[in-house]
Amino acid sequence: MTKQVHNVIQGSDEWLSFRLTKRPASLIAAVMGLSPYVTRNEVLRAYATGIPNKIDSFVEKFIFAEGHRVEPLARSIIEKVINDDLSPLVYSKGIYSASTDGINFDETIGFECKQWNDDLVKLVEEGLVPDSHMPQVQQSLMVTDAEEWYFTVSDGTEEKTVYTVVKPSQEWFDRIQLSWAQFEIDLENYAPTVHDTKPEADAIKEFPALFVHAYGEITTNNMQDYGTALADRLKEVRSIVLVDNKDFENANKAAKQFREQITKLEAVKVAMLEQTTTIGEAARMIDDWKEDLRVTALQLEKDVKREDAAKKEKIVGSAKSVYEEYLSVLAKEISPIQLIVTKPNFANAIVKKRDYNSMQNGVDTMLANAKIEAGAIAKDLREKLNWSRTEAHDFKFLFNDIQQIIYKPLDDFKLLVTTRIKDHQESVIKTLADDREKIRIEEEAKAAAKIKTEQDEAERQHVDAENKKQTNEQLTIAWNKLSSIADEDGLQAE
Repeated sequence: MTKQVHNVIQGSDEWLSFRLTKRPASLIAAVMGLSPYVTRNEVLRAYATGIPNKIDSFVEKFIFAEGHRVEPLARSIIEKVINDDLSPLVYSKGIYSASTDGINFDETIGFECKQWNDDLVKLVEEGLVPDSHMPQVQQSLMVTDAEEWYFTVSDGTEEKTVYTVVKPSQEWFDRIQLSWAQFEIDLENYAPTVHDTKPEADAIKEFPALFVHAYGEITTNNMQDYGTALADRLKEVRSIVLVDNKDFENANKAAKQFREQITKLEAVKVAMLEQTTTIGEAARMIDDWKEDLRVTALQLEKDVKREDAAKKEKIVGSAKSVYEEYLSVLAKEISPIQLIVTKPNFANAIVKKRDYNSMQNGVDTMLANAKIEAGAIAKDLREKLNWSRTEAHDFKFLFNDIQQIIYKPLDDFKLLVTTRIKDHQESVIKTLADDREKIRIEEEAKAAAKIKTEQDEAERQHVDAENKKQTNEQLTIAWNKLSSIADEDGLQAE
């Protein structure tokens, strides 16, 4: 990707439109669920609908309001530190963008200014940048290819200006790209989950202030009016169906009102009884009203608690289902390797959240980050599998423990695989060499034995020939002797 400078003025309508076509550095913390100002779901909603609303108000409030005054003053202070000029330019690289508070002409040094904040100052003085701000700085480094970034906290004066220098981090670059990639997937599949913001309950109908005056007998009272008002109110409240947040607020407020009325009725009853002890009927009516109020308030509280738990279970359960389905898809991609991940506890994402929207955002953000983590692990495993299928295709029998070793870092995994193959090949070569030597020795032994056999046979044949020769010679001699004797006998016979 090639970086590009855009001639747009930060804060202008053109700039706001430009931001909606890119993935800006100022929003990456929100996309990663690290921003205290904007939620991930708000960013998703803005890009899905094209209506920036909350994003623009955040930018206006936290970037341009006081920043219009502080930023140029702080920039001048940092220019003295680096002995170079800084210009607030807008960059993009592919789909990513960064609207810098300042960058030098060589594009090697960047500047980010935040308003003076005691907690932030303490961190910066220790050379630290919190996670709520580091993603923006790192994306700015990634987009501009700068070598360092001066993260500055200032009120515009030299006395109250501190800074720390941030270097590029490939680990952060990877996290940023994975976070935006998951954002793109969620944006493509965006379906708004709407929970009513915490509403004000409807104005409740107040009960008439009950009074009972007695002196030996009840003299004046408005018990009939109060009883009618109570019956009407109980009928109205008991008809509430708990669907949206407003229903919950109305029920809660009614239950609270009823609890208060029980206390007030008890006080009226006590005051009345202090005046006389002959008005049991009125006392019984008050007791009946108290019981009606108590039972209804208790039921309302139980209903609210039950429906609240059901809504929370649905938010958490839906996220679990989506995550499990996502893991199932990844598992097929890396089969036969088993995907081992630490599964997120979505219930923790709704703890201490005030309303269902914040719960939904907490769960959605945890889900997105969990997908990013699982996706990264699966990608790493796929790369190792593809590499090993090429490099170790003929040596699968050497890697029956692939499930265990494939989770090693890539370099360690490759080294282990290549070393194991090399050792095997050397072992095979040595075995072949030993076999060849054995065969050579056996062949030499066979050849020697053959030669000896041939020599023995030749010797035997030579001996046989000599023996035969001697025998023939002896036979010849004997024959000659016999012939000689025969000749002599013939002569004598004559």
